[in-house]
Amino acid sequence: MTASGVHTDVLSLPSDQTGTVGSARLVRDRMRMTGSRLCVALGGGSAIDAAKLARAAHHRPWLLDRAIWRRPTGVLALPDSRGPDSTPHLIALSTRPGTAAEVASRVALAPDTGTSRRLLTGGFLRPTMALIDPDWSSTLSREAWFESLNEILFRILGPFLITRRSSKRIDRTAVEWIEEILDIGAHLTDHEYPADGQRLRTAELSVSTATAGHVHHWAPTMPAWWCIQNTVVAHTGLSKGTATSRALPVLLEKIADGEESLGSAGRLRTMEKYRSYEKSMREAIGDFCAAARNADAAHHGRRSDEELVKWGNETLTLWGRHPGIAALGAKGVRDVLQESGF
Repeated sequence: MTASGVHTDVLSLPSDQTGTVGSARLVRDRMRMTGSRLCVALGGGSAIDAAKLARAAHHRPWLLDRAIWRRPTGVLALPDSRGPDSTPHLIALSTRPGTAAEVASRVALAPDTGTSRRLLTGGFLRPTMALIDPDWSSTLSREAWFESLNEILFRILGPFLITRRSSKRIDRTAVEWIEEILDIGAHLTDHEYPADGQRLRTAELSVSTATAGHVHHWAPTMPAWWCIQNTVVAHTGLSKGTATSRALPVLLEKIADGEESLGSAGRLRTMEKYRSYEKSMREAIGDFCAAARNADAAHHGRRSDEELVKWGNETLTLWGRHPGIAALGAKGVRDVLQESGF
């Protein structure tokens, strides 16, 4: 844009405010100061979410009110469901495959650093345009790729396992997507980077799992683990993908054993019915998660029982209206985390 003679102003978000409402406030203030009619958000999901909230707050300044974000609830229900305003325009370009923030009509941000993220939804949050460029992800590490793939995997698998409404066509497509993600993970087990075609396909799967027809057909769509992982990420610094790679095999085992608060054993059998693999989907997903954990260079020690109790209580406070979280209770959340190796 600068080379084309367009005046640009660049803002780099400080790392200590990543994923917080404060980062959105910085973007909003800069847009006001410069009178920008166009914002280009370049980065991961947290950076794009900050820009989405900042743009929405241009016309709804109350969205940045700290009192709203600090309320003890995980979901912020808004009366305004209008589509995005015309200006300022927002172009989102994700540098991390898997976030789908560039196409989603929601943001997940924390009131303050070190606190759990809240979920804000509304059509006015969707960017004006999303650009997909696989070259931005060409130098990501194997660890980062597994983080992204795990995030995409759970975005389709989590709702698949809890929905009470689906169709054969949607179920077959969902299982095909899951197998594609697992296949890319199998490639990464023996290679440092995905193949060129796999980078593009990962970007396509990220968008499809967030926007395709199943999103409007499935109900319910928010699994209990989505709520739990927000607390885990806030207190550990782990990515959502890394946290999920540790928990997913345990979640599938509990679902198979009849723990309905986490998912349906019947939906698990449906996934197995449509698989093309010789091995079971549970085994294939277990292998994928093991490879992801092996790619994780950091060593994450176990947390104390006191910490896990605190996380369980926090999850219940924020997400107690979620049927799965309500059924688990604080102790059930603690047990899931403990069995997952946290």
